[in-house]
Amino acid sequence: NISITGGEPLLQREELLKLVEELKEMNYWIQLNTNGTIFSQRIFELVDLLTMDCKCPSSRMKSDLKVLVRTKNSFGSRLQLKFVISDEEDYQFAKNTILTSLKDMANIVFQPEWYSRKFAKKLVEFVKKDGLEVRVILQQQKVIWGPKRGV
Repeated sequence: NISITGGEPLLQREELLKLVEELKEMNYWIQLNTNGTIFSQRIFELVDLLTMDCKCPSSRMKSDLKVLVRTKNSFGSRLQLKFVISDEEDYQFAKNTILTSLKDMANIVFQPEWYSRKFAKKLVEFVKKDGLEVRVILQQQKVIWGPKRGV
């Protein structure tokens, strides 16, 4: 298994396509992590699992909702959507996004942001109260290594 992550791997589209094609020829199972701003039909067709972020307000970044919807419509069975959530505003944003623009999305992850991990218990309570069909998971790499980069 290979997991390709970034930064944003799709910024190097030509090189990424070549890498993915070569890995598929060698029968690797490939997961691609992307920030939800770029759509690539050919690359998405080749990977086995797309993990796409939907940026919440506290990140001060924006995913392209059109890219998320297009990817869901084209590759929904191989798409995992991830929201990194810091606070109640992020939760409301994520909830509203999945209940409006991303209805019927089957594989959604809510992940408490590392520095806001005390919010994790409240996040689980919100999800249960609202009956959302999402998984709440921690950032395991940070549980193991802390906020260190490059591990």
